[in-house]
Amino acid sequence: MTRSLNVGEILKIQEILTGSSIPRDVQDALDNYTYTTQRGDKVDFGELNIIHVLRSYLKMSLVSNLSEKRNEK
Repeated sequence: MTRSLNVGEILKIQEILTGSSIPRDVQDALDNYTYTTQRGDKVDFGELNIIHVLRSYLKMSLVSNLSEKRNEK
């Protein structure tokens, strides 16, 4: 079984491949933001599984789009 990469790992890979450092605001987010799971566990943003982050983003986008469509009527 393979495991998914977390946000911090992906950014480190990008840093190596591009030769560009992680922007300061993004590094600050990795260092300071935490996510609280449904069970109440706190997880540093950089430790979040990338699949989880993408699904959360897609869910937020879907809810936002539905809200905008309701307001258009």
